[in-house]
Order: sequence, then structure tokens, then C-alpha cells
Amino acid sequence: MLQGVYGVFGVQPPGFDGTDFATADEIRLGRNLADAAKAAGVRHFVYTSVGGADRQSGVPHFETKWAIEQHIGEIGLPATLLRPTSFFELYFSPYVSFRGDVLSFLPDAETAVQHIAVEDIGAFARLVFERPDAFLGEALELAGDTLTASEIARAIGVSTGRNVVYHQYPPEAINQNPVLSALLDFLRHKGFAANIPLLRSLHPGLLTFDRWLDRGAKRRFGAVLAA
Repeated sequence: MLQGVYGVFGVQPPGFDGTDFATADEIRLGRNLADAAKAAGVRHFVYTSVGGADRQSGVPHFETKWAIEQHIGEIGLPATLLRPTSFFELYFSPYVSFRGDVLSFLPDAETAVQHIAVEDIGAFARLVFERPDAFLGEALELAGDTLTASEIARAIGVSTGRNVVYHQYPPEAINQNPVLSALLDFLRHKGFAANIPLLRSLHPGLLTFDRWLDRGAKRRFGAVLAA
């Protein structure tokens, strides 16, 4: 079905639960797509991986993406790897809790974590497709801002006129979940490593968290906090 196609953008659903089935399924889907692109003679494969995939993260749904990256290289598929960091949009997901004006999530309150808006991943995908000579064979870790969880809570509060504070998930809840434990260990000891000034020179419209809030997210947070 890929015959005659110049480029392919690949992203697979992650196995967040860390089970053998979930992780194996993601790897199978990613390898199958890469194999199909190779067989069809696709000239530019853009794969969305994750920041830190190449740094022995120990996080199950990061390691799956590293396995797919390695397969892409092994079969000689012409590719660009995009490695996004944590999404701003995660703060609308079920993995985040809002109880009144209290925001709860995984990271330590004062650990700086790089983030990116999902729309900017698309912007970089377009950029690398438009400039294959510059980006074929390259990997780009993607982020638009670096913030602590406390800073994110304050920014949401300022944008919505609320006094939002941050509480990390209880340690006992984190320790009971191997995936959460591995992810928190990664954030504390390795973390993301995007070169944000370089990325902004490539894509001047790269969103900070405040600009992302102003583009409509603050209204959504206002509705969440008012519920």
C-alpha cells in the first residue's frame, strides 16, 4: 500500500502498562511499518520516538521506541528520528489529577522537565520532510520549554485567575507501579536533553508553555478547574 509514496510519518500507540504484550505490540507495529516502507522504496521515513530513547532510559514505553529506532537503522531505511519530550497536553490527560486547585502528577515539584506542544511535533515533521538534505539520517530531540511542575501549576493558575498548587503523587502510589517508578527515576537522574535554542532557530514559532496557554489551553484549564 506504500508503493509510489515518497515519505511516511510513523508513530505507534505506546504500551503504557509495561506488560510484555503491550511493549511487544508497539515494537511489532513499528517494525512492520518500517519494513513496509523499505519494501516500497520510501525515500524519507520520519519516525516519532521519544526524548531519551537513546540513553538507556529504563522506561518500558521509551525502550520500545529505541528498539524500533534500531530496526530502522538495521534495515537501512532513509529516516529522520523525532524524539519529543513530555507533552504540554499531558496536563489534560487522565494521568494528571485536578482536585479543586490542586494539581497532582508524577514529577518532583522542583525537577525541571522539558516539554513540547503536540502541534510543534507536526511542525518539525513538515520541516524535515521539506529539507531532506539537512535532516535525513539525523535525530532531533524536541522541546519548547523547560519547567518544573510547580511552575506549571503557577502558570495555569495565573492564566485562569486561580491559586493552583502542585502536589506530587504519593510515593507509595508511584512505587507500586514499575512504569511510573522507572519514569520518575529517568526524570530525576537523566532527563530530557533537547537543544531548545537550536530548535527555535529552526522553527521560530516553537511554543513556550505560556504561549500554548494563550492559544486556547487556558480556557480548557479554566473549565477543568471550575468543574
